[in-house]
Amino acid sequence: MPTKLTPLKDLQVLTHQIPSYNLTPNTTLHNKPLLIYRAAFPPPLTTASLIESHLTSIGVVIPQWRYTMYSTSHFHSTSHEVLGIANGRARLCFGYEENAGRVVEEVRKGDVVVVPAGVAHRLMEDLEGGFSM
Repeated sequence: MPTKLTPLKDLQVLTHQIPSYNLTPNTTLHNKPLLIYRAAFPPPLTTASLIESHLTSIGVVIPQWRYTMYSTSHFHSTSHEVLGIANGRARLCFGYEENAGRVVEEVRKGDVVVVPAGVAHRLMEDLEGGFSM
């Protein structure tokens, strides 16, 4: 890779525990927090290909797709999700819009979000157009 990733000790990491809401377990399912790593992939490492290459090389995550986030809340009951933000900026909602304990965060190119199984998530607003992960 042409430059280095942000060292773990230098990363800004946000952690959130999100209470269950109706039939959405959120972080109560596995008691694992939502994680947001700010600028984990600094420029020029923020292309989808370079993010996928790095994730594949460490052998922990196998990239499956490139797309934006759905605009309706959804969750995965058995799979955690690692989202490398490859383009743009967006406001995302975690935990369901009506949940008083929801988390709304702005993410941008280079951030990485780890969404535990059971955590509802959705795109609230694509802030620049072309948001993709």
